[in-house]
Amino acid sequence: MLNTQVCDLTNFYQISNPSDPDDQLAWLVAQLLASEQAGQAVMLAGHIPPTHYWCNQQWSKRYNLIVQRFAKTLRGQFFGHTHQDHITVQREDSLVRMEDKSPTATLFITPSLTTFSYQVPSYRVFLAERGSNHLTDYHQYRMNGLKHFNAQRDQAEFAFDLQYKFTQEYDLADMSPRSVWARWSSIMVPANQKYMIKFLNNYLTGQRHYDAASLK
Repeated sequence: MLNTQVCDLTNFYQISNPSDPDDQLAWLVAQLLASEQAGQAVMLAGHIPPTHYWCNQQWSKRYNLIVQRFAKTLRGQFFGHTHQDHITVQREDSLVRMEDKSPTATLFITPSLTTFSYQVPSYRVFLAERGSNHLTDYHQYRMNGLKHFNAQRDQAEFAFDLQYKFTQEYDLADMSPRSVWARWSSIMVPANQKYMIKFLNNYLTGQRHYDAASLK
C-alpha cells in the first residue's frame, strides 16, 4: 500500500523534497527488489493515481520508471481519487519514437462508493489466476435505483448489480498491458465507436447515457 498523498500538489512538504517526500519511492524500490529476488508477485494500491495531473510530475516520473523496471514482478496497480472509471496504460520510457514505445503495465482507477460528485456508487472485484496472480478480469458493480432511493429514502431498497465484465465489455483476449493498449489506442477510430460509447458511459458510472448520436 502506497501513501500517494505525498505527491498531492497541495502537499507543501514537496518544497523541500519534490522527487521523493518521506523517501517512499526508495522504500518501494527496496521492497520490489526483495520480492523480485524471492520470486514473489506484487500488487500496488493507493489513493491518487501516479499518472494523474494532481500528482507531482517529478514523483510520478520516478514512479513510472520504477514500474517499468519491475514490470515482471508487478501484477496490478489499483487507485481511486477521481471517483470515475478509467485506466492508464504505462509505456516504456526510452528514446524510441512514441508510437514504438511498448506498453509495460496497466493502472486501474476505480469508481467510488460515494455519490461525489454526481456519481453512481460503485465497487469492483478483481479476478486473478491462482499461483501466478496475473489478473484475468474484473467485475464492475453499480448501485441501481439511486434516483428512486433519493426520493423514497425510508421505504426504498437498493442493490449493487453487475454492470460489466472488463474483458467482455471491451472484447479483450486478456488483461495484459499489450492487449489493453491495443484496444485503448484505437478507441477513437470510427470503426471502434462502440468501445468509445461504452467507455464514456462507464467513465461517468452511469450518471448519463451516451449513444452514437451523442458523438456526432
